[in-house]
Amino acid sequence: MFGIEEGRQWDALAEKYGLLRRLWREASVTWSGEFRGPLEEVTSLPRPYAGAPRTWHGSATTLTSAALAAEWGDPLFSANAIQPRDAYTRLIEHYRSEHARHGHDPRFAYVGAGAGFLYVADTTQEARRAFGPTYERMIEFFNAPGNHTPGNDWVFTSIDDAIERGPVLVGSPQQIAEKILWFHEAYGHDLQSFSLPTVLPHEQRAGDARAGRRRGAAGRAEGRADDAVDRGGPVRRTARLRGAHGRRRGGRDREDPRLSERRQALSTGRRPGPPRRRPSRCGPASPWAP
Repeated sequence: MFGIEEGRQWDALAEKYGLLRRLWREASVTWSGEFRGPLEEVTSLPRPYAGAPRTWHGSATTLTSAALAAEWGDPLFSANAIQPRDAYTRLIEHYRSEHARHGHDPRFAYVGAGAGFLYVADTTQEARRAFGPTYERMIEFFNAPGNHTPGNDWVFTSIDDAIERGPVLVGSPQQIAEKILWFHEAYGHDLQSFSLPTVLPHEQRAGDARAGRRRGAAGRAEGRADDAVDRGGPVRRTARLRGAHGRRRGGRDREDPRLSERRQALSTGRRPGPPRRRPSRCGPASPWAP
């Protein structure tokens, strides 16, 4: 359909990604290649405001994507979706090995990981009962002939096996936290992503989200109170009353200092200058810094 022969998709990806990097970083680009027409003195507009963005390369089943990310010193995002943990560990280890071979700083060999699905309940048994039938029907559909790439069957066909050994995050908060640590033992990753099961009815997903926010807010308030007691000081009332977003109930939210400066300038009749950009809290070695 797109004029690329089967088996040449990785060559096309490498060529076009190399071109994309040049267009982000250079003006008046002259280029020729195999998989698209030539360019002569081309400048892409608009130009990236803060420089070329950081690109995360997806990695699911082949070493090729991992090698391409490593060649350019870019971060890798492992699907961690349908295969056993060892399969993704192999891809991540190959990425780190190639990253070092190309002479890149290992501090910037960032790795992210996904998860099959996220479903949280008060207990693992409750999560299994609520999500198990939906999960197993999805796997049956996915593994049917014609619905997936040959050789990429979903390995964990039962919800119990998926919870025990697979990439899904289904269970109690404690069970899920332990599962993420189990991922990290193998991957040593910097970023964990979650996939919500959109096949569930909206009402059930909305109820689950509200319950999750309540559990998270309660856990944060309890943790702050415990921290205050551990330090030997009194438990501050505001620590117990902060809501899910860290705001004081019954009080005024803290204001961004940049807005305060502009409001003061306007009240005194001065013309406010352009807003100051807040320095990034992420250092240069952070996976979230541009």
